[in-house]
Amino acid sequence: MSGLQNRRVIVGVGLMLAVPTLLIAAAVAWLVSDVNLSPAQLETIRQRAESEGIPTSSEAFIMTSVVGEDSPMDRQLAALHTTWRAIPAESQRALQSASRQRAMGTGAKGVDPRTEVILGLLRRAGASSQGRADWGSRKATEARQAEGMVVLETGRLLTNEALAKISSGQVASGFSDLMVLRRIGRAYADHGGMVGLQFQAALETQALTTAQTALVKRAGSAEVRAAYRAFIQHPIGEIDLLRAVQGDAMWLSTAYASDDDQWAAAFTGNSGKKSMSDEFRRATASRLLEFWIKAYPAMRAEGDDIYAMRRILADQVRQLEAARAPSQLMVQVMGRRALASVDQAQAVTVRMRQAKVLLAVVQYFEKYKKWPSAINNLGINIEDPLAEGGAFGYRIDSEKIEIISYGADGEDDEGQPRLAANQAGDLVCRVEASGASNLGY
Repeated sequence: MSGLQNRRVIVGVGLMLAVPTLLIAAAVAWLVSDVNLSPAQLETIRQRAESEGIPTSSEAFIMTSVVGEDSPMDRQLAALHTTWRAIPAESQRALQSASRQRAMGTGAKGVDPRTEVILGLLRRAGASSQGRADWGSRKATEARQAEGMVVLETGRLLTNEALAKISSGQVASGFSDLMVLRRIGRAYADHGGMVGLQFQAALETQALTTAQTALVKRAGSAEVRAAYRAFIQHPIGEIDLLRAVQGDAMWLSTAYASDDDQWAAAFTGNSGKKSMSDEFRRATASRLLEFWIKAYPAMRAEGDDIYAMRRILADQVRQLEAARAPSQLMVQVMGRRALASVDQAQAVTVRMRQAKVLLAVVQYFEKYKKWPSAINNLGINIEDPLAEGGAFGYRIDSEKIEIISYGADGEDDEGQPRLAANQAGDLVCRVEASGASNLGY
């Protein structure tokens, strides 16, 4: 091999080694530049967030109406969690089953003493106007989430008891029990964050579904119709999406700015075993705040239009997914989770509109002694807010009444339900009622 050929081989090998090395060096430089934020830079971003009305610390966020670390609602929810978890799982199922039978009028007339204790704790919790959810504290958040799951489980005992009461003529007491769940849900939501919003949406759905069943079951009762109307018109069921956004911005950025790996990892599904560097933590906290700095003012400008706010949030999430910066990865995860929570809240607002249509259907029944064959002449707004100008669907037979949101695609998915507003399927207000043709008489 000639000297010239040797030199060409050497140059070729050198280039083969140099290109990957340069690419790696460029990637490292890009990574460093992305996460290399100083505390001063993070503080500047925090100040920008606060100027837009986005709190960046739990102390600045927790509602001023809450006094002290402990409140009556907190004490009752903590006692509820302890009491319910002390009951063996098999016994819990037995209590739930007995409660359902009582609601259907086929079970024992009396209430199990253990159920009475649970119902008492729920009622006392719901009687308090104060509750504290410090989403800026891992310990407090984990405790409140655990309590919330128990409220959802035991809430079925309360809704069954409410239905049994309304069916037996104790209308005011039954609807009062349903309001207990709404007040607890509102307490969660008032303290912000998508976690609080999820609990409110779930508890609202529990209470509303039971109220609808009671309405149809006793369609001929003027007292039930009046109580139901007051129930669906009560402002406690309104969704405060901006409050949830504020809370999410605060507690996520607080977590990532802390030195608690498990606290930060808890929001992403990571195990928390792998430590994050201070640089990456600061970068993630700043990207979270930057995300909300863009989204929050635009959402706030929409007033109380939750559907427009959802579209803005979805646009921001899509922009995040197009980004490739390492510090954006966790923000993408949290953005998608926030969007899923908003979908649940949006579904509640659709269900509330369906609830008003259901009342018009029952009023028609009371007036004409028959169920309407259609809903377009009931003098009620039947526009489906998810269908861009479309209207709710309506079905009735001897077993059930259905008021259906066909969603953005406008397609009839044969009443297949979905949990959130953007999932496949229909969003259905379904009230099962044997013998609906003469129900209530």
